[in-house]
Parts: sequence; structure tokens; C-alpha cells
Amino acid sequence: MLEHIYYKLDTLLNERKKTKTQLCKDTGISTNVVSKISKNEIFKTNTLNRISMSNQAKLKNM
Repeated sequence: MLEHIYYKLDTLLNERKKTKTQLCKDTGISTNVVSKISKNEIFKTNTLNRISMSNQAKLKNM
């Protein structure tokens, strides 16, 4: 399941022309967490919430 999440995140970043570094800056998550996602390692669901909330806020501001 984590592999599936990573690929969707990677696709989303590519579609929005963002880097993983920019994701860290926008959400406040650390590069270590993004590395865990990239390696399909376990990470907290709070991380997904922060990514989701960041994306929703940006959509509202458009």
C-alpha cells in the first residue's frame, strides 16, 4: 500500500511541476519523511494529512 501512495505523490508532484524540496517547504515536513515515502518505508498518517491540507489550501487560493 505504501508503494501506491508514493507513486501517486510522485505523479502529483510531477503534474504540479513541484519538487520534493518544495513539498517540504510548503508542508513543513522534513526531508527525512519524504525520503521514507520514496523508500516505501512506514511514516505517520499525519504526514498525509499535512500534504493534503497544503494542497487544499493552495486550491482555495487560486
